[in-house]
Amino acid sequence: MSGGEMNAPSARAQYFDGRNSRSTAVDVTLAEQGALAIRGDGFAFDVPRAALRVGARVGRSTWSVELERGASLAFEAGPDAERLLAALDSSPTTRWIQRLERSGRWAALCVLSLVVVTWLFVKYGVPALAARAAVLVPPDVERAIGAQGLQWIDGWLDPSQLSDDRRSAVEAAFERARTAVPDLTGLRLERRAGGPLRANAFALPGGIVVMTDELAHLVAHDDELVAVFLHEFGHLERHHGMRRLLEGSIVALLSLLLTSDVSTVASVGTGLPAVLLQAGYSRAEEREADAFALDALERIGVPRRALGDVLVRIEAETGSSGIPEILSTHPETSSRVDATRR
Repeated sequence: MSGGEMNAPSARAQYFDGRNSRSTAVDVTLAEQGALAIRGDGFAFDVPRAALRVGARVGRSTWSVELERGASLAFEAGPDAERLLAALDSSPTTRWIQRLERSGRWAALCVLSLVVVTWLFVKYGVPALAARAAVLVPPDVERAIGAQGLQWIDGWLDPSQLSDDRRSAVEAAFERARTAVPDLTGLRLERRAGGPLRANAFALPGGIVVMTDELAHLVAHDDELVAVFLHEFGHLERHHGMRRLLEGSIVALLSLLLTSDVSTVASVGTGLPAVLLQAGYSRAEEREADAFALDALERIGVPRRALGDVLVRIEAETGSSGIPEILSTHPETSSRVDATRR
């Protein structure tokens, strides 16, 4: 054997002849021109490089080399096998990938990168996609989702107990608010006893605004009710409820964006009230609804401070503990009140 052959890469392997599942231990050496010299107990042969196919390998697992007529070699990971593999496949890309796969530091970095990308997608990507998808939901589907949500609420809250005079005043305030937003159609007021919600109001898709009796009694004057209604109209106009619903269901969101199939959206609509009451809206959504309400108040001659006053009043009444309410789900109350004073 020449000095060059002695220094040639070699390794132990298991040889499979392709005719049965039994293997034979062999010595494998890289011969001239890339051929493999295979030597076993009672047999020896060479396989030219053109007849070899190096199989894919992940990390430090066993890797294989396919030979002619279904035969193959299986190498256990180790320095000798690594050296032989590198000589068989001299591609820089392959060697770079193998180094990455064997590096614990790179593996940790990849995991960390995946966590960061996932967080960024959930934090920013999902809301952005939901905002685009929300406007694609047909009005009749929104109305159906709102009706489902109201049915859920009726299983939880009792009917309104307002007197006739107070009910008439609340309905008049709702009509005043509606005159400020003629482009919003299908608006409808639903009154309920607040129970655990206490003084509260929230909007459901399809134009439904639910207000509790406690809020009707809490306001100092009906301009504050007008301000609350216009704030909820702002959520409806910007489709904030649909955004919340879609953000909570990735399946429904992707189905709507990719196929325009609204059936999945409708099927998850029943859970919207729970989403709104437990998670509330984002700060950006609250600011949008406030800005909408303040612009509308100016158009109908109601002082802007009516919105700030009712926010302060509700905060003093409900605080921030228990089930999230109009204030506890609407963050940064002080800054929102300041905006109504400008």
